[in-house]
Amino acid sequence: MVSVPEPGLNQKVARELSGGALVVIKGPGLISLIAASAITTAILAVPIAGTWCSVIALTLAASVYGEIIHRVSRGASGEPNPPWKSTLIPRSASKWILCALMALGTVCPLWIMNASVKQSPHLNWLGGLILAAMWIIWPMLMLANYGCDGDQPLGLKGCGKRLARHPLASFLAITVVPAVVVLLEVTLGLILYSVGSLPFFALDFMPMPRIPDAPVMIKDIPYYDSVDYRTHPESKFVDGYFRGLRCGYSFVGAIPASLAKQTHAGINTDVHGYTPLAYFVIRTLIVLALLILILMAFAIQARWLGAIPALDRRVPL
Repeated sequence: MVSVPEPGLNQKVARELSGGALVVIKGPGLISLIAASAITTAILAVPIAGTWCSVIALTLAASVYGEIIHRVSRGASGEPNPPWKSTLIPRSASKWILCALMALGTVCPLWIMNASVKQSPHLNWLGGLILAAMWIIWPMLMLANYGCDGDQPLGLKGCGKRLARHPLASFLAITVVPAVVVLLEVTLGLILYSVGSLPFFALDFMPMPRIPDAPVMIKDIPYYDSVDYRTHPESKFVDGYFRGLRCGYSFVGAIPASLAKQTHAGINTDVHGYTPLAYFVIRTLIVLALLILILMAFAIQARWLGAIPALDRRVPL
């Protein structure tokens, strides 16, 4: 009895990753993922404290993320799957800290940092570093703590070896969440532009270039109250949107935070034909869609990370 590496490693990597993605997209856990997104959206809508309260929900989601890594990495095992409470609640103090920091590192830069009454949250260099750490470094720490090689915990050394041995799979797994977030921002911007709502949303969430209306200046950034954007060329607001992106603003970061507190410019929604309630409902639906897709990306990432240790397993001949 000898052991040899499985032939066609590249094909195996592709099969493992595509299979993991399909399990998330079409699997039985999709309903739970949508329910978790709806609960988090409802928490974000809590006045004033919603963004901070979302840390609790995302800490529990991070625990599920870790358990997905554990279950996938252990492969076929006689160990029974833990009950839902064990999946949702971290099993040790160190894992509580790990999951809470992952949630805080996502929530603070995107929805809390650099926000004021009339200023949308946006990334500066510090927020960007925190977010990069949580979305690039932290998945590796989660794999080291939750992953296993057969019956043995993976640990930092084992995690490093597996990631280095499979650079392409590791790169795809680690970058899937940032890539999805960027894609969502681009897609949302294109949808708003195609339906003619980009000027309104850009005026509400982005710092605009100076226009001939008296602006409200906050930290040298002009914001506008009760401006009828229809009296100005659309290109001015499109330029303002791209300027906002360069300054760290984004719809993905600003719209969820706006459910809990008035982080926008306070423009009159009647200008666009929205009642305040209708505008709130529209933003809520946008946030729900964003969270479903972002949590789906995290679930895919967890499955892909958990699959990396399995790529080294050998078959007997």
